[in-house]
Amino acid sequence: VYDLYTKAVPDREIVHAHANAIAPDEVAQFALDEEHLPAKVHRLLLELLELGDNLSALGDVVGLRHKECAQLVGFSRAEVAANGWLHYPALCSLAQVAPLAMTQLAFLARCKSLNELIQRVPQDYLTQVLTAAGCTDKELKNFGGRLKRIQALFVLVDGLRRNGDSVASFAGSAEAFDWRAQNDAMAALFVNYDLRQADAHDLGGEWRRRLEELGFDTAQLNDGYGQALDFVFDRVVNSLAA
Repeated sequence: VYDLYTKAVPDREIVHAHANAIAPDEVAQFALDEEHLPAKVHRLLLELLELGDNLSALGDVVGLRHKECAQLVGFSRAEVAANGWLHYPALCSLAQVAPLAMTQLAFLARCKSLNELIQRVPQDYLTQVLTAAGCTDKELKNFGGRLKRIQALFVLVDGLRRNGDSVASFAGSAEAFDWRAQNDAMAALFVNYDLRQADAHDLGGEWRRRLEELGFDTAQLNDGYGQALDFVFDRVVNSLAA
């Protein structure tokens, strides 16, 4: 914008900039204090890094071969500190502008991309940690995928926390807690997974009901899916934070 007023730029650039200008009355319709998508994606990244660090530490406690955060979630703190998102195109794609009037298809595609970031955690590593907690191979064989295992780990660690025990008591904790139980703190991860499924398979209105269970007013979808994307992002980040 500064160059447009101070330098001799080609006319076509001035015309292009003018075509993208927003009038003051249009600006007044937006809540400028709302968090934008790049900020949400960065919060997501920070929670994924925290998850990776915690999973790494938990593996160390139970004597597994050490895994770095980057091996567990696909992101490195050192890389982010040095180059930001430059070498993580998946984050850049996820953080692209999403208009409030975005289509259902675009919304579901973005939820699918969000789910793919979480699904980077190696399932075999999660299985090894749960085995160390006392879960048997037979119990885990048909238990479910990564999200079910992440939820089970949360149930066990949260149970220890509630009892005032440290993570040093994690080994064998499967006998003390119902690690198969669902937990509301993890619900958003499963709803987002269902939204990913809706992109690949027509689930009718089921996924809308799941959004309502999380607390989203689906009547807002009549104006587009941008608010729904904000809602899903925030809830998924909260689950990862837990």
